[in-house]
Amino acid sequence: MVKITSEGYNNNMCEKEIGVIINPTAGKGKAKQVWNQILPFLKTKKINLRYRLTSSPKEAGKLASELIQEGCSKIAIIGGDGTLHEAINGQNIINDRVAFGIIPAGTGNDLVRTLNIPNDPLQACQVILDGYYQKIDLGLINGETYFVNTAGVGFDVEIAKLMNSNKRLFFNGKGSYFISILRTLITYSNLNLILETDDKSTEISNCFLLSIGNAKYIGGGIKLIPSAKPNDGYFHLLIAKDIKRTTVVRKFASIYKGNHVDNYQVMEIKTKTIKIEPGTKNTGLSINYHSDGEIYGSIPAHIQLIPQKLPIITPKNN
Repeated sequence: MVKITSEGYNNNMCEKEIGVIINPTAGKGKAKQVWNQILPFLKTKKINLRYRLTSSPKEAGKLASELIQEGCSKIAIIGGDGTLHEAINGQNIINDRVAFGIIPAGTGNDLVRTLNIPNDPLQACQVILDGYYQKIDLGLINGETYFVNTAGVGFDVEIAKLMNSNKRLFFNGKGSYFISILRTLITYSNLNLILETDDKSTEISNCFLLSIGNAKYIGGGIKLIPSAKPNDGYFHLLIAKDIKRTTVVRKFASIYKGNHVDNYQVMEIKTKTIKIEPGTKNTGLSINYHSDGEIYGSIPAHIQLIPQKLPIITPKNN
């Protein structure tokens, strides 16, 4: 295999192995349809193609490891943000000899929006064949779980629980997320948190949302953290407090477009390290955190930025 350099690469594809991981349940079956659409196109190219279909949750990491061992220098993910998250959290996955590509076919497809990867499957496939890439930052939670898009505590955790459960309504993307927002608002209570960043520690009372952005979008295109860049060496931390339920509903269109950050109830912080613990009023309360929309354990959470860690294939002019 050819080692990836910091300048990127454009392989002679007939000499390379490309691995493909398909999550057939992603996007309510969309991933399988996308695979059937692009397979005839790939067969016209001079490439050695290996593919795997996931058959159970969290299997993408194991499949990615198998494909790397079989010599694949590129791995294309056909699925959503969750499938990529699973893949990069497999054992010994992230290294300078393997670049990941994304063919969006999930519910949210939020990372591809920040990276300007086309939504059209054939165009996204061509991006992977062209083989240009950049190294992007990753977040690492408690020394064991990577995230590539966002992580957080608070309101978006409760939405993620609902989205990941069998209670999710028959919508995709923004529609599913908005319905989940309305349902979560009925029972959600704000939190008290202790937050440590690079240069200070503070207790946040009445915290509605604490979202850690490596990229800009959540929930199928909601521009929650518009300043976030996955290659600038910083987390962009967004904190919303003292938010009323009616404000969330009334301002949803503004939030969707990223026009909420000037609100006095919203604060942004650039930082490379984060520690989150329950505040004084929430001592003893189990408060979950999410990583790329997947629910893991409870805080305290120690979060570290790992700069330029993941080689990811993007359009040449990105």
